[in-house]
Amino acid sequence: MVARLEKWDMVLVWCPRCDLEAKRDKREVLRVGIKRKQDMLHQRMVSSAAKRYEPALVGNNITIPTERPNKMNSLSQLNVLGVIADVSDDLYSVETKYGTLSITYTRNQFDLCSSNRFLNPS
Repeated sequence: MVARLEKWDMVLVWCPRCDLEAKRDKREVLRVGIKRKQDMLHQRMVSSAAKRYEPALVGNNITIPTERPNKMNSLSQLNVLGVIADVSDDLYSVETKYGTLSITYTRNQFDLCSSNRFLNPS
């Protein structure tokens, strides 16, 4: 025999703990979605940078753009000529005719020269 429930027989009780757990679950779902979108954006940026900048090899001549201290008197930038001395973890160390630079550079911070006749690696 099935008991028939009337609408006043059911009492809905609000549970603050259940409400907090539901909100926590909703936030976790949003976090996972945001993390997935960030990873996709990161992969897209890395792949577009790899297409734009070909990797530099040890011994390639490069130019590193620098700005002049007095921008009003100059229309162009100064470039430092250098040679790739070492590559580790996509960070390039550069040698100039005055010695090795203390800063390591990423591939988007310098330009490759069209010929390797300016400087010879030592």
